Order: sequence, then structure tokens, then C-alpha cells
Amino acid sequence: MGLDALSGDHLLVFLTPVRHARQLETPGNRLGVIAVRRERTKGTAMDDSDVRTEQGPTSRAADTTWTGDFAPLVLRLAVGVVLAYHGWLKLPDISGFAGFVDSLGIPAPELMAYVVTYLELLGGIALIFGLATRYVAALFVIEMAFTTILVKVDVGLIASEGGPGAELDILILAIAMSLVLTGAGKWSVDAFLFGGRRAT
Repeated sequence: MGLDALSGDHLLVFLTPVRHARQLETPGNRLGVIAVRRERTKGTAMDDSDVRTEQGPTSRAADTTWTGDFAPLVLRLAVGVVLAYHGWLKLPDISGFAGFVDSLGIPAPELMAYVVTYLELLGGIALIFGLATRYVAALFVIEMAFTTILVKVDVGLIASEGGPGAELDILILAIAMSLVLTGAGKWSVDAFLFGGRRAT
């Protein structure tokens, strides 16, 4: 149906193939949303003033896709390295860490010390490579919530006398929650093994 055949007071929104819309092309919008409005005039031909073009979302999305692919990678690398390093530092003295856990009144302190140590070490490495990202990140959300409540509440957001305050735990919690919501992204083992099912 041609433009001249339209009449009445209607707003018609449609996708126009490239071969039918060369006269309406704009840079970066070879296939976009074209809105056509006819004034209340019956039987008159539609002129060029009745036609306006709007750039569709496809061209803008194409410009930002590659940057969006790198966002989860940056988050994974940053938090993965920090957590794996913290786990590595606990390895030589897990018994001492277990004594600290016991002082917090947590049941089975020795077991929990091993769980936290290897979660941080192996879970951090998993995040670096983007393996089982959503599940590992969810575990870190739980861990950081507990450490913030049990350890850092008395310390405060910024520690007054040496050592980190709650700011580090909150930042890790926020990044982990972001990875739970977004997934590992394109540059990950999850994407290689499972495609888009777990990567996003």
C-alpha cells in the first residue's frame, strides 16, 4: 500500500524495508521506525511534509553492544582478583582464622574457616574466568552480607584505626549482586560452554 492511499486521521507506525524507503533514509537508519501521520483531509494526496522519520533503536544498540560485553568482564576481574588474594592469604593460617570466626560466635568455626577460605580462593578464580558466575557471585553476596553485619557494623563504614571498614565488603557485595543479575557476559567460560543461557 502506497502513501497516497492513506486517508483519515490515523497514526500508522511500521517498519519499512530498505528498498521501499530509500527516499526516507537518514545516516545510520537504513531500517528504522517510520511514523506517518495524515491530517484530517480525505481524498488528498500525502506530501513530503506529512512524513517524518525517527531513528530506531537498532543503530544505537549496535554502537553500545561491544562496551556492554566488556562491563561484566571488568567487574569479574576486579572482584575475582581481590577475593582470590584474600583466600590465598588465609591459607597458611586457617586455624588462626578459625579462632577469629569462633570469636564471632559462629557455629563450627573451623569448618566455616575452611569454607570461607576456599570459597574466596576458588570462587575468586572462578569469577576471573567467568565459570558458574551467577552461583559463585550469589555465595559472595551471602558472605559479604554476613561479614558486614557480624564484623563491620562496629567498625563503621570507614575504619578509624587501620584496616578496612565496611566499605570494602559493601563494594564487593554490590559487584557480586551485579554479576548475579547480569551474568558473566560474552567473554567468559560460561558463554563458551553454554552460550547465552548462562552468560547473560
